[in-house]
Amino acid sequence: MYHRVALPVYDGGPDAARTIIDDIDNWVSSDPIATIVGCFGGVMPRDSLDARLAYLEEFASQHWDYRDGKERQQARREVFSEATAAEAVKVAHALGLVDAAPPRHQQYTHVLVLGGLVRTCLERVRYASMLLDSGIDSDQVSAIGCYRPINDSEKELAAQLGMQDARYEVDAMAAGVRWSFGVSSPVTLEHEGDPAYDANRSWSISTYATQRAMIRVVAAPSLDPDKRRANTADTCEFWANNVVDLSADDRVLVVTSSLYVPFQHCDAIANIGLPHGCGIETVGINLVGAHECRSQAADRYLQELNSAIVSMRRLYKAANAAKVGNTAG
Repeated sequence: MYHRVALPVYDGGPDAARTIIDDIDNWVSSDPIATIVGCFGGVMPRDSLDARLAYLEEFASQHWDYRDGKERQQARREVFSEATAAEAVKVAHALGLVDAAPPRHQQYTHVLVLGGLVRTCLERVRYASMLLDSGIDSDQVSAIGCYRPINDSEKELAAQLGMQDARYEVDAMAAGVRWSFGVSSPVTLEHEGDPAYDANRSWSISTYATQRAMIRVVAAPSLDPDKRRANTADTCEFWANNVVDLSADDRVLVVTSSLYVPFQHCDAIANIGLPHGCGIETVGINLVGAHECRSQAADRYLQELNSAIVSMRRLYKAANAAKVGNTAG
């Protein structure tokens, strides 16, 4: 097995952008990356970090993008040799796509729960509630998704769980908040647009008050509404710029699934941490291992390694721009 390769750490501060670039370099230069690229016939170049990231993104898109522009649950499945599948699983462990890591701190200004499929939304909100029950201290929790229509299989699950009226991802987030935090109706509701007619431009912010924390359920709009629904970067940016008031003294704990921690952590730093200077940490729960043999999930790990590489390169560009800006200032 490989040693665990750390993801970029962002705790804010004047040298944070430079530290992120060093962390990205270490991740890209790691043995697991070189090995999995070699398994598919590639060789990592000995070049600048910018050039290596460009090579890696192109290579990953060619070999590990099974979505073909579709939603994750619609990605085609790939079967590998036993040796390649085993190597992919080892690499996934090393790069942080499998095992859940506990939060590094006890105090966070915000807990930000990212959306997904119906079951995933419920599990992530429940995990956030469990973290607070275990002693993690935060007085603001936001569950954020978008008006992505849930598909037929999700509707069937939602009905089984008593959510017959659920139509969108954000409905599952709201149900998770009601069940895990014991709230009923929001005390305030802001919204714009009609998701039935223009889901990509519509947004809403529902606020609940509890003795434990202020809870929000947020549906974010897309930054490219004519082409796609809101993605992780869009939801992070909308939350940071329109929902909460962030400062450099804040610390945000992002909650997702382990499989998506690398790419969503990079997106959170790029769209929340760097622009506002606040600390970002991302934790996840392992949902892949709970439902299928890990060796059968090798293609899912590689798909999300592809996502991580895309987001890692975006973060590099954002950190490099921030470093240049700090130098110029």
